[in-house]
Amino acid sequence: MIFAQTQPTGKTNVVSKSFATGAVTTLATDAGSPFATNLRLVYIKSGTTIGYARLDGVAKLLPQLTQPSDPTLSVDSRLICAIDKLSDRYQLLLLDTLGNKSVLYETVNQISFPSFSSDGLKIVFTENIAPNMSAIGIVTIASKTVHKLTSPAADFYDGYAAVTNSTVNFVRSHMIDSTLSSEIFSSDFSGKSVTQLTSFTSNWTTPTFYIRDLRKITNSIDSSSIICTSNYNSTNSDIYLYKIGGVLTRLMETDQLESYPNFIANYANGKN
Repeated sequence: MIFAQTQPTGKTNVVSKSFATGAVTTLATDAGSPFATNLRLVYIKSGTTIGYARLDGVAKLLPQLTQPSDPTLSVDSRLICAIDKLSDRYQLLLLDTLGNKSVLYETVNQISFPSFSSDGLKIVFTENIAPNMSAIGIVTIASKTVHKLTSPAADFYDGYAAVTNSTVNFVRSHMIDSTLSSEIFSSDFSGKSVTQLTSFTSNWTTPTFYIRDLRKITNSIDSSSIICTSNYNSTNSDIYLYKIGGVLTRLMETDQLESYPNFIANYANGKN
């Protein structure tokens, strides 16, 4: 598993943990927002640069952007999508591993957390439509056409989308009695079939816990489980596995803040 871990100094490192041996290895210092496939890893280095690396941490740095965030990789690891924040707008960028880039979408609204579809033809992302709401959007790479998968509603926040085959899983959050509380939903690519998968909040009446950083399990044919971070049964942000239609199961608990988890199934002959 590869994830970001905030240190007591406030700095964030990209870290890997093997569930076969228990070994924990720092892959990149002063770096965060990792995304990994079974082939490569991308992350933000020192706040301005995207690092493109092998899973052992050996990396090259792509040309600097203004204020990049949330890099992600296509399934074949040949394309990178990231957000860049300019002085007056946000851009959804597509980059190759040489640093060449094109703008897929730009808006004055904050955008975040892009995720490639399994066929590499589309990218889903979060857009903050207003200060108190966000929705899931999707862009077709070839035509750069964009449409919304979810309809924004006041005081509800849709985000952290993860694509498994033809399904977009995402988190919907809402403040209940001053507590950020979350449910997991799914949608098809048209947005016409949106389904609530969890019922932690009893129809948004019971304060519970947040769920963030939803990711599919890399290199696995089983799409029935996804990985995330949450403060479920915890005062900290830990890494959990969610079995669709089931419960959250904690995978790792530490005194540090964990984020952006990537679980790589069957990596290195069954070791992860």
